Amino acid sequence: MDVPAFLSHTTMIQNPRLPFALVAAVALLAACQDLTRPASGPELELRDNKGRICPSIPKTTKSIALVPSTLTVAPGTTRQLSLVDQSGATLANCAATWSSSSGLQATVSALGVVSGVSVGQSTISAGIAIGRTRLVATALVTVARPVASVTLSAANTRLLTDSTSQLTVVIKDGSGTTLTGRTVAYTSSDATIATVSATGLVAPLRAGAVTITATSEGVAGSLGFTMYLNPATLGIVYGRGSDLQLHSMRGDGSLVRYIAPGVHPTQVGSTLVARGALNDNNFYTMDPTGANRRLLLGGGPNYVPHFNPTGNRFVHLRGDCGSNNHPIAVTNVDGTGTIVSAQCTTLRPQWAPVSDRIAFGRGNKLYVMGSDFTNVQQVLDVAPLGSFNFESGLAWSPDGTRLLFSARPTGEAAYSLYLVNVDGTGLTRLTPGDGYGDIAFDWSLQGDWLLITSRRTGNDQIWLRSLDGFMSFQLTNATIPEGHDPRFIR
Repeated sequence: MDVPAFLSHTTMIQNPRLPFALVAAVALLAACQDLTRPASGPELELRDNKGRICPSIPKTTKSIALVPSTLTVAPGTTRQLSLVDQSGATLANCAATWSSSSGLQATVSALGVVSGVSVGQSTISAGIAIGRTRLVATALVTVARPVASVTLSAANTRLLTDSTSQLTVVIKDGSGTTLTGRTVAYTSSDATIATVSATGLVAPLRAGAVTITATSEGVAGSLGFTMYLNPATLGIVYGRGSDLQLHSMRGDGSLVRYIAPGVHPTQVGSTLVARGALNDNNFYTMDPTGANRRLLLGGGPNYVPHFNPTGNRFVHLRGDCGSNNHPIAVTNVDGTGTIVSAQCTTLRPQWAPVSDRIAFGRGNKLYVMGSDFTNVQQVLDVAPLGSFNFESGLAWSPDGTRLLFSARPTGEAAYSLYLVNVDGTGLTRLTPGDGYGDIAFDWSLQGDWLLITSRRTGNDQIWLRSLDGFMSFQLTNATIPEGHDPRFIR
């Protein structure tokens, strides 16, 4: 009797003398392997799921593997396994004998389709014969309930740079039962603001808002974070005490250092300009340590200098207009080229951080103009609020689109912080009328911190307040008022 090439998969049954047991075994094998009997002819042949005769395994096959080698299925669902050889070439699933080590957890069809039965694990095996050699490949199947929800939480979602926060992930199925042992992948919506490790450790890099997402088996959950620049990385200069002495410190209140006599400081890089001490209304320039202090601009009175973005010019007040008003002037960093405008103000003029514009106040109105004193535009009339604090300054947002100022609403005893767009829209109150007397002085270039003075602990002290109001730090704590014109070092 001639034997076909696929000996172990096609059995000749023409000989009536074959033992009955052998015939029965062939019939059972055909049933288990999804065999299809041809419409006519004496042979029983294996066919694939499209009814085609199953190809034989190449005799050059040295080893086989199942792809994927590990998989997870839910009860009542199926996954297809593929059979490949040592080079990764696909072999015919119908040419292998398939089995499951635990049919209570998962079963497998003659074509390698795995069906999840109940929670647990089973090893699926596929075997083929190459001559007298039998090759076997296995895959580990985990049957688990599908993920229905992923929930993220953290002890703190508002972080300073140089700190970290560990995420907690809770994964549940459709019935609300917590699932364990599931693989979770983490991603950050902006890796320049914060990164997240493979274990869910969030590390902020710079100020900003970011969303961290955890995904398990195609189901995702997210959690928002707000990052703030660590105040210790900021530098601040200010006038201190009743004798008006210049000091510097870090943004967390540490490393307080005496610089020189003076008040009203402004600093860009290594260039520091400030007014003299009590009754000394001249400007002096010096190194950040106070060394090389020399007269920069006399003939005043001169008040409240503020550098432009490049540090080659500064705006200030010079002279007197009466009623606590002073003309606005612009001077070169070397003390030359002073130009005095016809604009008078009760507020410290502020040079925009990204443009050639100057903000100032007069009466109850807020204005912006070019550094050549032209194109004067009214931003806001705060008369309905009350009065500006004549002692306060203005602060530009880092992008030059908004202004921070202090005003005292009618009927209230203390000043509060306000924001307004440069076009006059979007007036927003930041602090309530709680008697704190918050006075605006500066806005960090990163955009997350406001430098203010406040009476929250009795007398005026320097505070650092986050723009969103969720964080605040008291930087000075003296028995006398501190913080004459505190400024960030640019």
